[in-house]
Amino acid sequence: MALPAAHSRFRLAAAAMFVVTFLAHARSIPYPFSDFDDFGFVLQVEGYRGLAPDNIAWDFSHFNLGHYQPLTYLSYGLDYALWGLSAPAMHTTNILLHAINAVLVLWLAAIIFAKAGAASEKTSTLLAAAAAALFFGLHPLRVESVAWITERRDVLSGLFLFLTAIFYLRAHTPGETTIARPRLYWLAVALLLLSLLSKAWGMTFFVVAMVLDVYPLRRLSPIPWQWRAPALRVLAEKIPFAILGLVFAVVASLAQSHDTGTVKTLAEWGVVERLVQASYGLFFYLEKTLIPTGLAALYELPLSINPAEPRFIAAYIALALLTVALFVARRRTGLLAAVVCYLIVVSPVLGLFQSGIQIVADRYSYLACVPWVIAAGWLCGQLFDSSHSASRRRGVIAGVALVSGLLIAATWQQTGFWSTTEATFRRALDTGSDGPLVRRYLGKQIEQRGDRAGALAQYDISVKLDPAAGESWLAIGNVQRDAGNLTASAAAYRRAIETLRNPWEAYVGLGLIAMRTENLPDAAAAFRAAITQVERADQPPQLPGGGGLPYLLLAGVLDMSGDRAGSRDMLRRAAAYPRVREQALALLADMDAEDRGR
Repeated sequence: MALPAAHSRFRLAAAAMFVVTFLAHARSIPYPFSDFDDFGFVLQVEGYRGLAPDNIAWDFSHFNLGHYQPLTYLSYGLDYALWGLSAPAMHTTNILLHAINAVLVLWLAAIIFAKAGAASEKTSTLLAAAAAALFFGLHPLRVESVAWITERRDVLSGLFLFLTAIFYLRAHTPGETTIARPRLYWLAVALLLLSLLSKAWGMTFFVVAMVLDVYPLRRLSPIPWQWRAPALRVLAEKIPFAILGLVFAVVASLAQSHDTGTVKTLAEWGVVERLVQASYGLFFYLEKTLIPTGLAALYELPLSINPAEPRFIAAYIALALLTVALFVARRRTGLLAAVVCYLIVVSPVLGLFQSGIQIVADRYSYLACVPWVIAAGWLCGQLFDSSHSASRRRGVIAGVALVSGLLIAATWQQTGFWSTTEATFRRALDTGSDGPLVRRYLGKQIEQRGDRAGALAQYDISVKLDPAAGESWLAIGNVQRDAGNLTASAAAYRRAIETLRNPWEAYVGLGLIAMRTENLPDAAAAFRAAITQVERADQPPQLPGGGGLPYLLLAGVLDMSGDRAGSRDMLRRAAAYPRVREQALALLADMDAEDRGR
């Protein structure tokens, strides 16, 4: 089969796809960094900045906030080397990568349709592939992965994974159990490695490859118990993909365990909760693909799940109806292949192994819904083929154009909700995605623009929704302290100490209150308690949030108390933390100068 890229019409469609997709998402280019993980992943991290050997070594040797993503950090480093720490440059890179991915979906769909038996030069096949790519690239569910700099890992790993699937398909001839082009097969293995080094969600590709062997390659029977000896050769091909998947599943688990509190235990989130969440996720991504309204940056994981909640009941009913429909259409191998691929790709993010603060997330659809858009593109091609009049065929094309236009409008609007972090979380509230975390994130943005009363109102709602919301108690303590309400501030800090996993910042707050009242012994005790918490957490100083501040503050208290040696020791320890290193070294230099002047 000739490559689709060899045809001038395909090249023209690919160029148009790239331009349209880029323009549809271009609204985010001038946006600043988001205070929703961009700080922790990009702004507060220095090791990745550049392409020097030390930077590359950092990229490959560090976990950060529960993720291992060396190639994603390498791409950030390239941006930094070219443009410095520039949000517009990083947004532009995200959009470029996504526009390339839209072209790759066009190519992938064309290959699938051609391998399934359609001639690649047929107008209906190109239309079907173009429709699939448009529905993928222009859909507002993609906005989170594209407009959020933190989610560079989605578009970068997606790029390599699409290429993996493309070259896996090109390596095989339909109906043959041997590998027709071994070089392309091993290229697919290498591309999967690159995808996993960007983000580990391609770990299930070896199963996807088995589905592709069933359809469109027809190398395996859709009925496993009918597999015979030649099938073993086909299955053996999956060993390199399976090994990579297993290795990176372990690496992803290690990365998550490195960030305390990222993964919920069975005691924290039980089997029933996980099954309900998984059912809801299966329904949510399909529903939002069909009706992309009410999208938000955070659908907060509830404190508890009621399986009889209306949204979960709707999910059960929808999944039951879908199961019946699939049973009726069970002989349609292509449709079954799309459904199985969806289930395989989405399975790691359904909450069965719950990680993070969300019950579902728009970004989780980035790969999972590709089978649906390819199925939708195939349907457009079938409608075009079955229309025997020119006017009806023009109607199919007009329909694809109309849907694409509606998707562009929805994507442009959804991108606007990423213009500021406050807009992002106000959108979450407007869509009904309320919760203690949403309130705290929103309160933080309101506080940063100087509205203490407005911020405090959000924090108060947060702790009413969840009395164990330690970060919100900490925020209340900070706001009350800044306002001079020291009694209320101290009470909030004590609640934070009771509820936070690592309350070192709350102890710092109590120490600052003690310093305001010139109670140096209590201040020193609070800062020492903060240091104990920092050291107990065993957090490397170079990571975001490294707690160098209590060492610095205790040094000041010890100096005022006349303990110069103790103060020097604390300043030296503070200098290990990048966030306070410059200040600590300056204070040490001042102490040296004072001592020399005596």
